[in-house]
Amino acid sequence: MKDLSVRIFNTLFIKLRLTSGKKFENIGEAMNRIDKLNSDIQITSKKKIISMRNHVIHGYAKIDDGIIWGAIVRHLPILKKESRCHTQLQIS
Repeated sequence: MKDLSVRIFNTLFIKLRLTSGKKFENIGEAMNRIDKLNSDIQITSKKKIISMRNHVIHGYAKIDDGIIWGAIVRHLPILKKESRCHTQLQIS
């Protein structure tokens, strides 16, 4: 039973890792396009987001799971808040 639990955990962890990597690719690509269209838009850690995308997509080096998790926990909430603010400014 314990072996089954470990295998299920490992499978779920790998899926989460792959999914989060793909999401960072998408976010980084969108950030890169925004930066090219209007570099005056202020987004915290814009260059770091684009850099992380490049590392994920090109596989420069294995990205530590702690770095991915840290970005999810610390940086995505800020990005979400900033993007909502910019979206509201565009609509107004």
